[in-house]
Amino acid sequence: MLLTETQAAKKWCPHVRFAFGDDDSAANRWESVSETLLAPSKCQCIGSDCMAWRWLDPSVKPAMRNVLGNSWAETEADADGRPLEVPADWEFCPATDEDAACWREPEAAANAKRRGYCGLSGLPKI
Repeated sequence: MLLTETQAAKKWCPHVRFAFGDDDSAANRWESVSETLLAPSKCQCIGSDCMAWRWLDPSVKPAMRNVLGNSWAETEADADGRPLEVPADWEFCPATDEDAACWREPEAAANAKRRGYCGLSGLPKI
């Protein structure tokens, strides 16, 4: 199953063990009337923090959109403001001697789309 890390964090991990109570026993789920105890958050996937996590997608390069009109803009105002099609969280990158001005997707947002899988379960069929 291919998942983003955000999606994986909502999945139960059959390999984790969690000590519950005073009897030193450990498990990863319990028969209980409480839904939170059936699969506690401590028993959910930790994604790339786990040694078994494998990335399928290569590192994601943030999307970019060149500024139209004034490609050598130094400020967002020089670029005639943010176009409607540019998402609100994208950053304005002023022109440099080498590069034209552009709008760039934040790296964290780009990496949030990256997919991986649990290596202990084998390579998923794609």
